[in-house]
Amino acid sequence: MAIATRYSNLSRAPVRVQVDCPLTLHDESTGYSGEGRCLYISTQSIVFTAAYMPLMGTRILVQIKPTRALSIPLDAHVVIRRVEGGVDPNVYRITATIDQIIK
Repeated sequence: MAIATRYSNLSRAPVRVQVDCPLTLHDESTGYSGEGRCLYISTQSIVFTAAYMPLMGTRILVQIKPTRALSIPLDAHVVIRRVEGGVDPNVYRITATIDQIIK
């Protein structure tokens, strides 16, 4: 049997699904609450945009509110892994791993 390589079909990387729906975020360490947009979601992480720049490693609460009737809302604590500036200087692209699903 051949050894599995990074690009083989045996890879178990989570599938990222592109979504476009609103979310709210609450940073308990600073008291910030605000709105954002969820861009991608997988079983392990989410990517979203927001006007707030959280610190790396911060644990925040995100509440994803899908716009499709058949989708289920998601409330989860996530840990910030990457924050990038975008074309708009007031909006940040944030990547976070899902730490705990609340409902």
